[in-house]
Amino acid sequence: MIAALVCSHIDSLYPGITLKDLDSVLSKDIYKHYKHWCKGRGKHVTPCSHRFSAARFGKEKWPTYPELGSIYKAAVVKTMLFWCNDFLKEQVGHVMGADQRFHCIFGFAKFQYLMDIHGPFFEPSVTAEVVKYARAGLLFYQELAALDRSRADDHRFYKLIPKCHSLYEMTIYTENTNRNPRYLESINTFCWSALVSSLFWNQYFFVQTTLGSSQVLVCLPRFFQGQASLELRFEHCYQDEDLMKEVGRIASRTHPATMDSVTLHRYRALLELCVD
Repeated sequence: MIAALVCSHIDSLYPGITLKDLDSVLSKDIYKHYKHWCKGRGKHVTPCSHRFSAARFGKEKWPTYPELGSIYKAAVVKTMLFWCNDFLKEQVGHVMGADQRFHCIFGFAKFQYLMDIHGPFFEPSVTAEVVKYARAGLLFYQELAALDRSRADDHRFYKLIPKCHSLYEMTIYTENTNRNPRYLESINTFCWSALVSSLFWNQYFFVQTTLGSSQVLVCLPRFFQGQASLELRFEHCYQDEDLMKEVGRIASRTHPATMDSVTLHRYRALLELCVD
């Protein structure tokens, strides 16, 4: 998304630009703005020392949809998200299509910001804001993708991918549960061997605890009754491919004859109890 918005901005700023000139603008003008922005925020951001280029933005051919290369790690991409928001805001009123691009990135940046500053549970008013901004970002991205496909030339920037739908599904989940998809808060720790030995016990008890602003009733194995050191996790927040990796990791440690039932039992336990 960041690569698409930046490359689309350059294409609008310089009509008829060549790929070689696009690479030059990315490596000089855009990267210079990014480094200056990072320097002004000091330790509060994670800058990247890898100079921007058409290759690293996945834009070596016009019909190819741009995408940030794997050289940009997660912490750097989050920093680039907020930089891109400020950068595109400066272009509003000066470059054709800048309004749509800014509204798109603003929705996603605000969504990320609200997740970062809140704990595992949102207040209902905050939930409404989180859902609003995430869906606004998706709607503006969809509008940009539609305009992209209506172009007469072969310049393409905005690709609709399954994760767009996954993000929309996440907003539905957040709307129904007031959960923060970013992280889950822990309550102390517990011993992994104790968890493993308790997976096969059939006796359970209920404990009421306060998490965030909510009272939560949790079902735990009888083994943990009276134990003060617990970490509680109530559900996963994996994307689809990450979930399959996690399930595959659990299944690979089971016997083929009992793989289906043991995998389900262990995964169900790990939804509530998680190792540090």
